[in-house]
Amino acid sequence: MEFVWEALKAWLNGWDNGRAFFAPLPLQVSETRAREPDVMFVFRQNSHQRDGRYWSAADFVVEVVSENDPNCDFVAKARNYAIAGVPEYWIIDPRDRSVTRLHSPGDGSYAAKAVIGIGQTIKSMTLDGFQISVDALLA
Repeated sequence: MEFVWEALKAWLNGWDNGRAFFAPLPLQVSETRAREPDVMFVFRQNSHQRDGRYWSAADFVVEVVSENDPNCDFVAKARNYAIAGVPEYWIIDPRDRSVTRLHSPGDGSYAAKAVIGIGQTIKSMTLDGFQISVDALLA
């Protein structure tokens, strides 16, 4: 996951418009629940949305599918991040060597879904110009 974080930092190089974070960093997704995305990006205009040790907003999150509960990343976390207003969520799945990109129209759901595999490049719909080769991401 450090690869995505480093790629985000490189993408930001010389452009002071946000910050990339690497886990553990709690993101409040409801009044009673927080998640710790593996990687999180917050645009500068949302950087004030931090309450103590929790962030209350993120613009982009990435999770690697957990081996003990892979469905959690695709269902529960997707629901949590959508309701919390995270516009874009990437799910890296080493099992089938793919990345699922979910994008929200801003209504608390993820309407757009793309599954990108080996030999392809995943492009962010939220972070203009940010893209990563899936081969490099899964290497």
